Amino acid sequence: MRCLALLLALLAAPAAAAVVPHTAVPDAPTKRALVVAVADYPDESGYSDLNADNDVPLIVQALGAQGFAENDLVVLQDAAATRSGILAALAALTAASAPGDVVVLHYSGHGVRISDDNGDELDGYDEALAPYDAVTAPLDRATATHLRDDDLGTALGRLRRAVGPTGSVTVWLDACYSGTATRSDAPQRGHPTPIGPPADADGDGVPDTATPLLDAPTSGTRGAPAADDATLAPIVVLSAASPNEPNWEYKHFYTEGGRRRAKLYGSLSYALSQALREVEPGETVRSFFDRLAARMSTLAAQQTPQAEGTLDALLFSGQTVTQTPFYRVRATDDAAEATTATLDGGTLNGLLADAQVAFYPRGTTSPDDADSAPLATGRVTDATPTEATVALDVAPEAALDDAWVFVTAPGFGPLRLYVELGPELDPDTRADLALVLEDTPALVAVDDSEADGATGGEVRLTQDGNAFVLTATQSGTALGDPIPAGPTALRDVQQRLLGYARNAYLKQVELTHDGIDVTLELVPGRFYQDAQRVWRMDTSTVVAKNAGGLWQFTPATENVGGTPGFVFRLHNRGDTDAHVALLELYPDGRIQQIAPAVEGGEYLLTAGQTKLLSVEEALGHARLPEAPFGPYVFKLFATEQPIDFTPVLTDLARTRSASAPGGGPLDALMTVAHYGTRSGGLAPPPQTGATATLVMEVVEE
Repeated sequence: MRCLALLLALLAAPAAAAVVPHTAVPDAPTKRALVVAVADYPDESGYSDLNADNDVPLIVQALGAQGFAENDLVVLQDAAATRSGILAALAALTAASAPGDVVVLHYSGHGVRISDDNGDELDGYDEALAPYDAVTAPLDRATATHLRDDDLGTALGRLRRAVGPTGSVTVWLDACYSGTATRSDAPQRGHPTPIGPPADADGDGVPDTATPLLDAPTSGTRGAPAADDATLAPIVVLSAASPNEPNWEYKHFYTEGGRRRAKLYGSLSYALSQALREVEPGETVRSFFDRLAARMSTLAAQQTPQAEGTLDALLFSGQTVTQTPFYRVRATDDAAEATTATLDGGTLNGLLADAQVAFYPRGTTSPDDADSAPLATGRVTDATPTEATVALDVAPEAALDDAWVFVTAPGFGPLRLYVELGPELDPDTRADLALVLEDTPALVAVDDSEADGATGGEVRLTQDGNAFVLTATQSGTALGDPIPAGPTALRDVQQRLLGYARNAYLKQVELTHDGIDVTLELVPGRFYQDAQRVWRMDTSTVVAKNAGGLWQFTPATENVGGTPGFVFRLHNRGDTDAHVALLELYPDGRIQQIAPAVEGGEYLLTAGQTKLLSVEEALGHARLPEAPFGPYVFKLFATEQPIDFTPVLTDLARTRSASAPGGGPLDALMTVAHYGTRSGGLAPPPQTGATATLVMEVVEE
């Protein structure tokens, strides 16, 4: 399982290390990174192989966009990532660091729970990482070869002291410490069973619940610096899953040369690679984690990402790059006849089909601030996970090899869902379903015979008696109740699949606007009716954040204290009036529009205004006794013109001006979300709008 994170550091260890290029940000504190990835475990280790090697270029490119320089970023992979190699790398990182530095540690690989050796774990097990040379048996060798939480905590404590209170240490853990024997279409990072028996830390004969990796209070690795030691840097730990959950790898589908392909990545690494390219100046760790959790809810709905530490601190100590994200040119045609260029970044970095790009001289801060016209412009025609092909509008007058490439109009990418038709379907039903899917641009029927690792689909469609069953292959989540056979069954299947595709698609959309900055905040409370039968809300805290930093809500029927629920506080911090649409994206694929409350309505926030959605507007979302459990994503879209997603979320004709082609601020997004596309996506005009995201987990009582 994978539950560790990105480690940025200087590495002077004797083990082999690969150094990767990045561009430094002038006059900024030094940013250092160590990226550890173990994919090819030896056969005698007892661990299965992973796809952690695929995580490395994602993290490296994303950190490059945040100003981590070539000499300060080290990658430690496979045979170099032994227990001693990782500890030596941490020691070298500590020796190279200075007060004020910003340091990131990333780990991709297996994790495990192993018998506690010093009585500091309530559940009787230490959480540990599995380096390249780790073995699962016998116990004495396993004890000597794993990297325990105590050892890692000690090393990170030294690093925090070296960086000091003006710096920061960030740990990303794409690993986990428990596993399951459940069948899945993707590998999981972790071991099915703990190694050794549990130690009885509190002497009651009963092991307690598992704890996160970096939880020892004496190590000084969690949260703010210890009260009696103000010399330590704050630390933040973001993990792919809770201590008791497996961490599944995510299968990313894409097309290349007209063929469907797939590649597996760590779910946290995949989400980080996208979220890091959307960091805003002054963003807090908590805000960053909310966006990260929203992406994780689509990639790995069956696991709960965790955030610990000083979550209200500024991300990277506030030293996020205000430089507009850019891409480098990997290759071009001959300059005199150039018609295409290949960029060092692809779908995993947000370079999607139909995005408009411009090439500028190296060192350009932003296309808006450029002193001259672009060297060339073009459109993304094809993209793999890590590279994109651009068709140039005209042949450039000079070589583009050293240019920086900026997205001037992002592509929304295609709305596409791969649907696997199960073997239980009879031939006639299979043929009918294939025709329905073929007639729907967003839905693509697949089977298990395709090569290049692209077997199966994102949703599996099977038949159980006289009903159709839809299941998300990654998480095993049922997409609603079975659909009974009948005259409308095929259409019902089509609409259920389209709803799931739209749900996943909208979770990924991120927009920015220079003048629009609307925040989304959850306000917990209890709903009750007064003597006049008017609904009121008591803002006592009945919805709370869990240990991992996510809002957690337990549905309940009305009781003496009222119905537990929540409303939303919206604040327009920008200098432009904003029209708002707020969507609720369910874990089973359903979508509901919270605001505007009625079709055709408007919800306006003037510049500087704060609004609390009224009880009447929010009451339908205050109690969810019959809703599915899992992560809910609340997605806010803010634009300068009225916006209404109702025609997109239903099968209604697109007649309103705000959602008809050419009539609304998000028309391109609406078009893709409603119909899907056979080829690439669509590009909206620049400065279309802004988005904000909030994630809440609904759990059983």
